Amino acid sequence: MLQLAAGGGLGGLAIDLGWGLAAPAWLAPSLAAGACVSLCWGVWRRQELVWRGPALLGLVPPMVATLTGLVSLLADGRGAVPAASVSGAICFSAATSLLLVSRRQHTLQPLRERLSGALRGTARRAPGSVDTAPLELRPGEEFVLETGDRSPADALIVAGRAEVEPWFESPRQVVRQEGEMLLAGGRVTRGSLRAVVRWTGMDRAWARLTLDPERRADRHASPARLAERLCTSGALVLAAVAAVLAFSAGPGAAAALSAAAAAAATLCSMALPELVAWQLARGVHQLLARGISFRGPGALDQAARTTRVVFCAEGTLFADEPSVASIEPSGQMGSSELLALISGAFAGVASPLAAALGRCAGAHQVRPDATRSPAHAPGLGVTAVASSGQSLVVGTRALLLERRISVAGAETRIAELEALGRGVLLAALDGRYVGLVSLQDGVAPGGRAAVQRLLDAGVEPVLLAGAARETCQALAHHLGLDHIRPEVLPEERPVELRRLADTAPALAVVGRSRKDDVVLGAAPLSINVDGASGPLERWDVDVASGDVRDAAWVVHLARKLYADTARSTFIASAPALLALLCLVAGLPAWLAPLTGAAATALALRQSEPTE
Repeated sequence: MLQLAAGGGLGGLAIDLGWGLAAPAWLAPSLAAGACVSLCWGVWRRQELVWRGPALLGLVPPMVATLTGLVSLLADGRGAVPAASVSGAICFSAATSLLLVSRRQHTLQPLRERLSGALRGTARRAPGSVDTAPLELRPGEEFVLETGDRSPADALIVAGRAEVEPWFESPRQVVRQEGEMLLAGGRVTRGSLRAVVRWTGMDRAWARLTLDPERRADRHASPARLAERLCTSGALVLAAVAAVLAFSAGPGAAAALSAAAAAAATLCSMALPELVAWQLARGVHQLLARGISFRGPGALDQAARTTRVVFCAEGTLFADEPSVASIEPSGQMGSSELLALISGAFAGVASPLAAALGRCAGAHQVRPDATRSPAHAPGLGVTAVASSGQSLVVGTRALLLERRISVAGAETRIAELEALGRGVLLAALDGRYVGLVSLQDGVAPGGRAAVQRLLDAGVEPVLLAGAARETCQALAHHLGLDHIRPEVLPEERPVELRRLADTAPALAVVGRSRKDDVVLGAAPLSINVDGASGPLERWDVDVASGDVRDAAWVVHLARKLYADTARSTFIASAPALLALLCLVAGLPAWLAPLTGAAATALALRQSEPTE
């Protein structure tokens, strides 16, 4: 029907241009009326339209122009052909533009169908074997997944261990076990799991921006809302201005109505919101393909506005687990004795540092000292009582100085190690410095690539770390970033974050929820790269891959996606300016809507696929 509408509209326009000199006066209005009816029927039957309201409102201008032509034909016949030409131009432009956009929309349909199928999932109620449809699942229910099954809900694993594809069409496989999360659409490739439903229906991570009518990005993100306002309120204002200009140039109701319809059609284009919706839907599916989900369209808007990204260094840009680079005792103490004291102090601490010390002690066949009464100060170190009964302090320079323990004799060596990018763990026994252990943090895989992607997008990366300034400077130089905030303890990071937000309100924080939950909770936009953590309960963006490069790609893609939609909106609405120029210059009113199809084609051409 849209093809018929385009052909009929072009025929009515051709008569006004003089291509049908012998045509009767009634032919042009009749062709315009047929084109208008075909357009209305084609739009009404088009089920894939994202914006049903603006699409129906877009039918008002051709209907007004068509009725103006028919009424003029019945009255005196003088204004029938010009009004019919406006109606024909509008019908041709609207039908052609909608056909062009529909072809792009159809490219996403197979992906939508695969996503919907994956989210339906397969599950068995525990402990039976009855298949369960996803709509029957409720939060708190248990279900079982065997090899080949897909999870129908965002669920917490309560038993089992299995290899899984962590998200829909994931290119990688990871191990999931008790206490970790599995998102809807994730597939078990080996093993079995028992899980408890956390989120189902439209609250699932992958359904929020794609399927939920209240949160889908192609309707509720800010570019989509702008396009909708242009097609409604903007079109009404433009129509009123055009009618006044036309009536003042030459009094006549038919001319004024035709000019108003022509001007309104340039903004009240059903293709404009559909074009923006297609771009947003494509971008969201690109995010899903990388295992990235958003809490809602507001988080996507915030990511697009982000100008500064703060990395909680440990576990994102820095390697998650350090390694012991050297053991350097002082005085009469031996290396094995020093390692025993330090590893014994951290024996009861659950942290990557404690694990690294334990591995080093095992490699050197050293038994950790049986320390007592340990007191762990996160970010500083541990105080305890050694097996000899002497007080033991192991930690940073700040912790030893706080205990009034002099480290003046080791300052030169500490500075040398920190200049190499190494962390330093100092030890004091009975108030006397006895040696140090240097730790090689190193750069996490993909850290440099993540920083470079942000720099390419015009976003400033910031390093927020608890390590010494010299260590941070050495690693930051390797990463290629300039802005560092070193020696910031975990409990001080929300305050430091507020200071950064005062100078750059469009701020995002990248961290791991299990260790950076406090600073992520204080962030304007929180990006969680703990792939096995919970779904979007507290964080704005969840990166199921756990890859810091994907966290940087969130901001990069959102900014590029919104820039593309802004450019498309400008191009597709440019004929509105032409409509006013036509009225002022006395050009034919049909010229402005006729350029609508060309503008849509140009906007689609510049919308190249985002990397």
